[in-house]
Amino acid sequence: MRRIRANAIAILTVAWILGTFYYLWQDNKPHTSSPSSASQPRVGDSRSHAGRPDIHRDDNHRTIPLIVTQSPRVEPQQGQLIGSFDEKAYLLGKQLKAGDDPYRDHAFNLAESDRLGSERAIRDTRHYRCASVNYDANLPPTSIIITFHNEARSTLLRTIKSVLMRSPPSLIQEIILIDDFSTDPEDCQLLSQIPKVRCLRNGRREGLIRSRVRGAGAASASILTFLDSHCEVNTDWLQPMIQRVKERGLTVTDSLPPVLSPFLTRGLTVAGF
Repeated sequence: MRRIRANAIAILTVAWILGTFYYLWQDNKPHTSSPSSASQPRVGDSRSHAGRPDIHRDDNHRTIPLIVTQSPRVEPQQGQLIGSFDEKAYLLGKQLKAGDDPYRDHAFNLAESDRLGSERAIRDTRHYRCASVNYDANLPPTSIIITFHNEARSTLLRTIKSVLMRSPPSLIQEIILIDDFSTDPEDCQLLSQIPKVRCLRNGRREGLIRSRVRGAGAASASILTFLDSHCEVNTDWLQPMIQRVKERGLTVTDSLPPVLSPFLTRGLTVAGF
């Protein structure tokens, strides 16, 4: 009996090891695409995708086929998105002073964030097969809720403008900023001059969850989207999530965003939990 049990354990161990090696081999196996799959137009974008499949190797040495554009592109009509908002004056009000440590307050390079501006072009880092996915033309709009406390102005503004620049206007009902009792109320109040942006300020520190709950209570759309105050969205980031909500009703969807390096110059790994 003991011998049978020992043999069974040995067989299961070998099978587990072989299965692990097979999984790793499949994970590292490069993918190929059909010539027609990357050329189909997307809803909300009349242009055919000009990218080509490319094999990218991440920090774990896995090969990931990505879309590669000839040059990073900035979406059109960006100047029409902020209305009468004085972006230059807003950013000059909180610029890093000479001699200050750029990492002291935010744990990232504030000097580099200020230098990048609010409309930097970013590489399309989706899997190449995403270009062939079509979404419904009548997707419902969403309220985007962003909470922050003493966020860098350049970073917060870049988050908002990336949402406005890379989202179909019909899908953005509003952007609700929850200022969790920042030192300077104008960090949020001035941003309310941007069309579709609302500013709500807490009377005391409430924390992330209570601030998001307040934003959810103030939202007017039936779909809620929560974002951090220091992120940048990419091409077609919103449609896949809203499509799933429309198809399945009470659904929570999540994206896997690349993590920005503290130097703000490139993406590092794919975040998730």
